[in-house]
Amino acid sequence: MNILISVNDNYIELAIQLFRSIHFYQNDYLDVYIIYDHLQEESLQLLKQVLEDESIGTLHTIYFDFSEHSFPINIPHITRETYFRLYAPFVLPKKMKKILYLDCDIICNGSIRELYSTDFEDNIFVGVENIDYNPDFKEYINTCLGLPVDNPYINAGVLLINLPKYREFTSIEKINQFIADHYDNLMCQDQDVINKMFYSHIKIVGNEYNYPINHLEVEDLDYDNKVLIHYLSPPKPWLEDYYLPFHGVVYYRYLLRMGEYDKLNYLVLCHIQNAGLNIYDIKNLLYFLD
Repeated sequence: MNILISVNDNYIELAIQLFRSIHFYQNDYLDVYIIYDHLQEESLQLLKQVLEDESIGTLHTIYFDFSEHSFPINIPHITRETYFRLYAPFVLPKKMKKILYLDCDIICNGSIRELYSTDFEDNIFVGVENIDYNPDFKEYINTCLGLPVDNPYINAGVLLINLPKYREFTSIEKINQFIADHYDNLMCQDQDVINKMFYSHIKIVGNEYNYPINHLEVEDLDYDNKVLIHYLSPPKPWLEDYYLPFHGVVYYRYLLRMGEYDKLNYLVLCHIQNAGLNIYDIKNLLYFLD
């Protein structure tokens, strides 16, 4: 199973969380590919050691010089590394047929084998439609990006990529030109590039494979039937300032499974205090953790 990530030094610990959570649910040995231009050797060695020592997989490092590239960043918590996945098909091994790209602010909550085995049906991507109830965003998709009104807009945090089709369809030069031509209108960075360039070549699957948990109301949460839980925007449950403890349940369960009891206890107490939960809410939260 081929997995692709693109991170800087600040996200290595999150990548480790991601791969440990994947490994908990399946025995598939992972070939992990990381594309980067600035990573300390210590970060790469840490990730490599965890993958090997815990029999999760093998790390394949791909350095690419992005120093001459200018990437627009319009969301504060997003880094320029998000654009690197656009170039990955051209630097990955030519014999490779497909790869699953994953953002590192994801916790796996079930087997990804079925997702990885999805039939492309001659498409370039398999992805999940973005959930955003903001009417301004809908207008942006249709007006600024010029996407057809009924065309789904995907969240690019989980992408199964048909590598031969991708290489046939576009090139590094075309991607660079597209970014240059639309530089001032890429509100959601490379996610907009993917949706605009490839909109008629994307197969949509259910949101159990990219569940945007921070964007949902408590009464809408469905933990057990979701495979990839995406904490795609602040706040993040691995930080002290998190204030959505019911949304953090999947992350708390991950800590339980990994035996990180001290960290779990500390974070849950912080998050309960931040949220101002009463005794009845705390009781319900503990029920979900059971």
